[in-house]
Amino acid sequence: MKRAPALASVGLMVANPSGRERLVELLHQAGCETVMLDQPESMPESTFVTMSMIIVDEWAAHHHGDFLFQVKRHMHPLTLPLLLLLPDKALARAYLRAGFDDVLRLPLPQDELNARIEVHLRLRKQSELALIESERRFNTTFDMAPLGIAYSTLDGHFIRTNRKFNDILGYPPSVLETSHFSRVTPVEDLPRTVLELSALLLKSVGTVCRFESRYLCADGTAIWANLSTTLMQDHVSAPKYFITVMEDITERKQAEITLRESERFVQATMDALAIHICVVDPRGVILAVNQAWRDFGRKNGAYADGIDEGINYLDICDQATGEEVQTAALVAGGIREVLAGSRSEYELEYPCSTQSENRWFLLKVTRFPDTGPTRAVITHLDITEREHAAARLLHLAYYDVLTSLPNRILFEDRLNQAISHAERNNWLVGVLFLDIDRFKLVNDTLGHAAGDKLLQEVSRRLSLCLRDGDTIGRVGGDEFVIILSNLVREEDSALVVQKLMAVLEWPIQLDGVETFVTVSVGIALYPRDGATTELLIKNADTAMYMAKESGRNNYQFYLCEMHTRTVVKMKLGNSLQRALERNELFLLYQPQVDLDSRRMIGAEALVRWNHPTLGLVSPVDFIPVAEENGLIVPIGEWVMRTACEQNKRWQDAGLPPIRVAVNMSARQLMKNDIVDFVRRTLHETGLKACYLELELTEGMMMAKAEHTITTLDSLKALGVQISIDDFGTGYSNLGYLERFPLDTLKIDKSFVQRIDCQQQYSVGGSGTIAKAVIHLAHSLGLQVIAEGVESEEQLRYLHKHGCNSIQGFYVSRPLRPEALSLALSRTDWTEQLGRLPAMRNHTGDTIITEDSS
Repeated sequence: MKRAPALASVGLMVANPSGRERLVELLHQAGCETVMLDQPESMPESTFVTMSMIIVDEWAAHHHGDFLFQVKRHMHPLTLPLLLLLPDKALARAYLRAGFDDVLRLPLPQDELNARIEVHLRLRKQSELALIESERRFNTTFDMAPLGIAYSTLDGHFIRTNRKFNDILGYPPSVLETSHFSRVTPVEDLPRTVLELSALLLKSVGTVCRFESRYLCADGTAIWANLSTTLMQDHVSAPKYFITVMEDITERKQAEITLRESERFVQATMDALAIHICVVDPRGVILAVNQAWRDFGRKNGAYADGIDEGINYLDICDQATGEEVQTAALVAGGIREVLAGSRSEYELEYPCSTQSENRWFLLKVTRFPDTGPTRAVITHLDITEREHAAARLLHLAYYDVLTSLPNRILFEDRLNQAISHAERNNWLVGVLFLDIDRFKLVNDTLGHAAGDKLLQEVSRRLSLCLRDGDTIGRVGGDEFVIILSNLVREEDSALVVQKLMAVLEWPIQLDGVETFVTVSVGIALYPRDGATTELLIKNADTAMYMAKESGRNNYQFYLCEMHTRTVVKMKLGNSLQRALERNELFLLYQPQVDLDSRRMIGAEALVRWNHPTLGLVSPVDFIPVAEENGLIVPIGEWVMRTACEQNKRWQDAGLPPIRVAVNMSARQLMKNDIVDFVRRTLHETGLKACYLELELTEGMMMAKAEHTITTLDSLKALGVQISIDDFGTGYSNLGYLERFPLDTLKIDKSFVQRIDCQQQYSVGGSGTIAKAVIHLAHSLGLQVIAEGVESEEQLRYLHKHGCNSIQGFYVSRPLRPEALSLALSRTDWTEQLGRLPAMRNHTGDTIITEDSS
């Protein structure tokens, strides 16, 4: 027959063998099985867990009582009743106070034992049910916890993990349990995790270690977790296992990383800006600055004053001293207003003196954000270049770039002021209009750079001659205007002009060329010559042109009749614009006669203008106008082409070949295509180059001599003849003269006209310069032609001293092409050229016979 299961398992610790046997028998009768606990300390704790109660005698209580009480405590919340067998009931209370649950008096009746066992089994059952319920609640809480929880051994193997822990990592419990934590930890994070756990083993019970680490999920991705690990100990305080609570902070960590990246981006952006930036809190303490702020502070010693992060910027402003006090007060006031919310932003432009220079900054203070702690962004934009640009623009608006003199706008403003003062005080105001004589020649020959230097030097000299209250301005290329304020007499203006002209008498060096400058000056007086700025300047300009027409290098007061002459000149310039188109220009040819052969060897082409209403206009009147408005180049090209065509027609008609001489302007010589133009003209007209002579003035050739030599060499290579016209009137450098590829020197008519009967043969007479030029030319291997010959005495003197050829009214006035053609066609052509008395040359031959026609 099968035995029924025991009601309970009872542990016995009874020293008396007979008493132990009796107790075992009684327990068996009550349906309980017994376990002898002879060496309880050596038994595993699990042995006691299966027992329903323990019965000990007094001897066992004395020897093993403490151990049993410790086992009882460790088994909590399970109830482990401790029953004590006592022969004497008097000691029962003491043992109960010591911790025993019940006392059984010996001898023990069966029914009492049964009753006592029943009571304690009921208590044991209640504690077991409570433990089951507690474990059920714990398991529910453990698995339903919103945080991941893991139990692990001291060597790092997982014992148990909850559902959240498994879900976060994506592993089933069967995989993680017994797995080592290194399986789910990135290799690079392992040393730190081991170090944290090792340190925890050395700390007291209950200490929580918190740190952030990464875990590897089942799908290979990594998460960030916030870990709180606690070391658990056993009943003897020995380390037993770890409990780790894990919170998934991946999103927060990513947000932090994004925030840090954003902060780094913002800082990098701020550092990349040239503008100086700082951020302050509501008290004015600097929270952040950019690299430009640091660099500026380091460069200018601001760090010594503490203008850096953590320093109160408002305090720095409040402590400013010296010249910075006013600016610092404005800056601090603006910042406080923005931080207080009384204004959304604040701007201020202010000067800042650094160690190296004076600079300008634009301060801007902006409040942010709309919610949260108040901050203010303070920027300092370096606007020094903008200020300089504004100053330059202002200077450009009112001052001449080249000379830094007032321009027309500023000059007229100052003239208005001078007129107002003169009107109130009954003073005179003088307006001087100055124009540099032959300035275009300087530009065309020496170049515009030399012309600019000349203008600067002239403006400097003129400025030194004026009073503090006077004003000089530049209103055109080579035109200057001067205001003479507070004049008492009209004559005072003339005295000033004489002083100005005197200071310009000293030569000016331009690229190694000694240049002499003269000016033509027009004077207009307020109120006599006008009551407005415009009228005074206009009338002074008119008077200046009259000074030019009077021979230059002089001054003229404005007169009413000058206006009429100016209008005529302006109309002349306008008409000249269409003179070429309307074929109003024509050429005359002045014969050139060889003194030895008595033959016409050439003719100089001279341009004339037949105006439709004014009739013949002298070159003295229209050539200067052509030079001023730039028409001299197309006119010069027309003259050369027309002269070449005419000379070719004479040759094609069978007339004796002669050279035709054409005057070149400085503008033509300086053109880059002049050589190509001459070559093309010769080719298109069919004229051989040897029958074309180019005449250049001495001043043209000496200006930019190196460039001129190169150009003349190229022209000479074409085969044309080259001559210097008006030789002796300029300032020639004989060293350069020897290098020019010349054929002929033309003695200026002013030297020829000085020859007279009384002094031509005397030492130092008036023909000395002409004679010197002839000898100089021959020493250089050049031919000599004298122009402007008008008398027999001049002819004889020139021939005596070896002059090769002549031209002038004594030979013939300039002729039209058909008249010159007729002269060339006659054998006795000299009869058509004027009266030339018979004379003998240095060989004794008669060169020209007297003509009665």
